[in-house]
Amino acid sequence: MSPESGYIAQLVRAFVSGGSAATRPPPGLDWERLGRLLQAHGIGPTVAQQIDGSTVPRAFREALALQNHGLHRRGALLGLELTRLLAQLERAGVEPVVLKGLALGRSLYPAPSQRVVSDLDLLVRRDALDAAGQALGKLGYRPADEVRHPQFYAKHHFHLRFRSSAGVLVELHWDLSRPTDYTRFDLDGFFGRARVIEHGGAALRVPADSDQLLHAACQALRRGYADLRRLIDAALLVKVGAAGTPGLAGTAERQGMATAVWVLLNLGRALAGPAVPDAVESALRPRPLVRRCLNSLPLSEVVLEVDAQHDGLRRLLIWLSAPSLGAAASEIRQFLVPGELQLLDEGHDPGRLPGFWRRGALTARHTASLLKIAGFQAWRLARSL
Repeated sequence: MSPESGYIAQLVRAFVSGGSAATRPPPGLDWERLGRLLQAHGIGPTVAQQIDGSTVPRAFREALALQNHGLHRRGALLGLELTRLLAQLERAGVEPVVLKGLALGRSLYPAPSQRVVSDLDLLVRRDALDAAGQALGKLGYRPADEVRHPQFYAKHHFHLRFRSSAGVLVELHWDLSRPTDYTRFDLDGFFGRARVIEHGGAALRVPADSDQLLHAACQALRRGYADLRRLIDAALLVKVGAAGTPGLAGTAERQGMATAVWVLLNLGRALAGPAVPDAVESALRPRPLVRRCLNSLPLSEVVLEVDAQHDGLRRLLIWLSAPSLGAAASEIRQFLVPGELQLLDEGHDPGRLPGFWRRGALTARHTASLLKIAGFQAWRLARSL
């Protein structure tokens, strides 16, 4: 682990613990690289107070302050825009649940500005989707994606993207996973457990803490866990008791995400400190071979170095976290034989999808990737013995 990654881990642990003492950096730190990593993870405002300023170079301090100022302004803009959106949606008879960063910042973090937010995510019931889209249109929002065909979202995805003239991006969800994903949320329960908090004088519906945890695990899995914000979210949720919610392990298992939650909680404990109740950890624990494979991977370093953007490792984690051999085989089959979902996701038009030979070439390339991934896992297992 590099000195910069190690220092970030110390900062994260100090923030989650709630301590006020600043964390001294180790000698020989590459300050420019540290700044890049903080920016890549989007946690500069989160850990800024934990950095010991007495030994920080002026150039780094000024660059971090400038970066954080921009993120604070962006977060404030999104908070104001959310108030406007909620009022318009209420007039349309739509009651959304606010997801992810903004909901977490206002319900979990000591200060909302400490949770970086890049866009707005709203979950509505499927039968309210048209009314919600029309409400956004009245505020000047237009469909945002110019790469993928609308059929990709209508048939294979779980949200639509809208952008305002001011550049605010809204993802309007009717679900939390794709139809082909092995992770499936109980949406009726998700809506039913949502709670109301205050935001700018308005009522804001946010998911229950246990659902925030499950959603964070699902998102972290699809990103290969290469996002420290999700781990910090999970660690803070554990601190407020989300991991001890009665029935959490059973819900995670029914929804196909028990292993994903187990990995997220263990990474959170390794990097941020909070311990998970033994009974919960035991109930979520994957099968011995899967656990051995996961434990052989240097996930803490991968997360800190943002290396899980490498597609092969991300796919390996998705396959290992599948709730059954059948689910894993389905994921691998989709990878090897690209279907309409993958092709539309790559930007192809549904009326001009690649033909037999082109798909065959893709399958051959993906097969070679699969063999490399399998070889990497075998090598890691051999090293761990």
